[in-house]
Amino acid sequence: RPSMSRSAYGQALESLFGARRLGVDLSLERIAACIAALGDAGSTPRYSLQIAGTNGKGSTAAFVEALGRAAGLRTGVFSSPHLTSFRERFRIDGAMASEEEVVQALAAVDAAGGAGLTFFEKATAMAYWLFHAREVDLAIYEVGLGGRLDSTTAIPVDASAVTSIGLDHCEFLGNDLLSIAREKAGVFRQGKAAVIGPEAGAVREVLLEQAARRGADPVILAEEWQGRVPEQLALRGEHQRRNAAVAWACIDTLGIELADEIVQPALQAATLPGRFEPLREGLYVDGAHNGHAAESLRALLEAESPWLVIVGASAGKEIEPFVRALSPVVGGWVATRASSERAMEVDELAQALVESGAEHVVQCATVQTAMDHADGQAMPVLLTGSLYLVGEARGLVLGLEGDPVDLSDPLNRKFARG
Repeated sequence: RPSMSRSAYGQALESLFGARRLGVDLSLERIAACIAALGDAGSTPRYSLQIAGTNGKGSTAAFVEALGRAAGLRTGVFSSPHLTSFRERFRIDGAMASEEEVVQALAAVDAAGGAGLTFFEKATAMAYWLFHAREVDLAIYEVGLGGRLDSTTAIPVDASAVTSIGLDHCEFLGNDLLSIAREKAGVFRQGKAAVIGPEAGAVREVLLEQAARRGADPVILAEEWQGRVPEQLALRGEHQRRNAAVAWACIDTLGIELADEIVQPALQAATLPGRFEPLREGLYVDGAHNGHAAESLRALLEAESPWLVIVGASAGKEIEPFVRALSPVVGGWVATRASSERAMEVDELAQALVESGAEHVVQCATVQTAMDHADGQAMPVLLTGSLYLVGEARGLVLGLEGDPVDLSDPLNRKFARG
C-alpha cells in the first residue's frame, strides 16, 4: 500500500485530540448507535473477547493474542493507553496499525455518525471497524475503565473476562473491592461465557454472583488452568502466570483447540512493552500505577534489591499504597514527571512520596534528567508509576519516534451510574 502522508495522519490525530474536550462520559447509547451504523464493515470475526480488570488486562490480551496466532488465526487487539504512538492501540497480527489504517478507520467512524463520540468511544469504534475491515479471526477488546459502562461493552462478544480486582479509579467505580468487582462484572453477558481470574474470598463470590445474575453461561474459573502454565515466562512474575491462566481459559472457552505442547511455548514467548521490560543493562520499566500492581512488582524486585525507583504519576493518583508496597525493596526514590498534561507536578509528587513514608527522595524535573541522575548508581534502576512515564523513557532510550500530536487520554471524566 502507498504510505500515508504525515499530514493526513496528523490531521486524524488532531481530530481525535478535539474529541478529548468531551472527556469520558461513561454510557453506551452513542457508541452502540455508531457500532450499529458501522455494521459488519467487512467480515465478522469468528471469535471475539472482552477483557476487564484492575490490572493484567494488557498482558492477558497479549497472551490471548499469542495463543490465537499459534492457532493460525488472524488476530486483532484493541488496548489502551499507548506508550509512544496512538497506532499501538490497534494491533493486527502482532503489528500496530499503519497510519493509513488509522486515517481510514476514523473516516469510517465519522461517516457512521461518530462525530459526537468521546475520544475513547471513537477509538473503540475504530478498532471495531478495523478488525472487520482487515478480516481478523479473533478480536480482543481491552476495557478502558470499569466494565459495565465502558464503550467496549457495546460491542457484541462471545466471551468476557475479568482478570483481577484492586483499588483504582475509586472516584468512578466505588471505594471498596466489592463495588469495583460489581462494576467490572458488568462485562458479563447473557448466554455468553464469563471467565473469572484467580480471585479469592468475597471478591470471587461477588464475581460469581454477578455472572449468575447476568445470565452468563458458561462461567469459567481461570485458576483451573494455572497449574498448567509454564513456570518461566518472558513476561515475568507470578501475576503474569495468573494472567496466562486467564488467557488459556479464554481460548479454551471460545472453542479454539490447541494442544498443551503448542500452548506452553506460545505463553512462554509472549511479550508486552512496558511490563518489567529491560531497556538496557540495569534499567527497567514497568507500568504499575497502583498499590495492587506494585505488590506484584515487589515480588519481582526482591531478588535484586535494593532498587533506585524513578517514579511519575498522573495527577490525583493516590501514592501511599504504591509506596507501602515497594518500600521494602527500594534504596532511593526519584520523583519526576512525564511530559504529559496528566502528570503530577514533581514537587507535589515528592511531597506525597515523603508523606507516604518514602526515604531518600530526590526531585528531577524531566524523565531525561532523572535517568541522567540514575547513571552510575550502584543500584539497578526501575522507572514506574505511570504508563506515560514508561512510554517517554522507552522513546528516549530506544530512539522511538512519537506521534506529531501528543494524544494522552483525557483527564476530565463524567460517570453515569444506574
